[in-house]
Amino acid sequence: HRTGLKLKKSTTEKGARPPDALKTLGLTSQQATSILNYVNGQRSILEIRNTVVGETARDVSLDAVAGYLELLKTVGWIAW
Repeated sequence: HRTGLKLKKSTTEKGARPPDALKTLGLTSQQATSILNYVNGQRSILEIRNTVVGETARDVSLDAVAGYLELLKTVGWIAW
């Protein structure tokens, strides 16, 4: 799984969590926020997923986390 995910833009900007995308990925807004919060350039997608599950006490698939990170990459919020 990818490591080196880096945050590129301020998380206060609009557009990182289109509601339809979250619904499609099966993520809650809390999970999406947690995913973004754990992007630090060091954690892998699996580490982010496991930390989010521990924090939110709700299961989230690795594919959903990877899909959300891909969305964030597409809109320019993260890079790898």
